[in-house]
Amino acid sequence: MDMVNFLGLSLLPILSPGPSTILVVRNSLRYNWMFAVRRLLADLGGTLITATLLLYGLGAVIAASNLLVVGIQLAGACYVLIIGIRILRHAYWPSPYSLDTAHCFQ
Repeated sequence: MDMVNFLGLSLLPILSPGPSTILVVRNSLRYNWMFAVRRLLADLGGTLITATLLLYGLGAVIAASNLLVVGIQLAGACYVLIIGIRILRHAYWPSPYSLDTAHCFQ
């Protein structure tokens, strides 16, 4: 597959909405549009790099090693667990640096 066909076929899934697009929309509403544009370009760049590495054989290397597959799965599970713990901690013990100032006027 040549690079032009690859880019043409990979742009459709890259540009389709997903969790990262929802995050960009939320950030653009919360902050400003330039903040969201930078995050969107970073997300698109990361997706393109990952797709290119998979195109040139990284997927075959990962699929050939069961240990590597299990390691990636465990790393992903640990990452989700850490994010969940941080969200729960923030829900019960908000940061003193948070932007919520509603309690100051009570």
